[in-house]
Amino acid sequence: MVHPPLVIPVLVTTDLPPQTDLAELGRHIADAITVLNPPAGPIYSGHLNGRAFWLGPACPPPIESDRSAPIAGQLRFAVLLGVLTAAASPKVYAAI
Repeated sequence: MVHPPLVIPVLVTTDLPPQTDLAELGRHIADAITVLNPPAGPIYSGHLNGRAFWLGPACPPPIESDRSAPIAGQLRFAVLLGVLTAAASPKVYAAI
């Protein structure tokens, strides 16, 4: 039985400190999903293709001139948007 490759859209959102390296965020997520191991069926080896980016400016300008600027340590909204492609291992095909 041949299992077709999977194509899965991926959207990850999170709040992070402004000094966070978004490339590192992308690597952590990619590492977490490089192997899909369902309880039953073949093991899928995956590849994530996408981008991580900030949504919104680092510190929005104050709305009123007498308001203080936002605290530098505030969290920012980050997004990873991509596509995970995965195919069953050839070793799995031989075992099926």
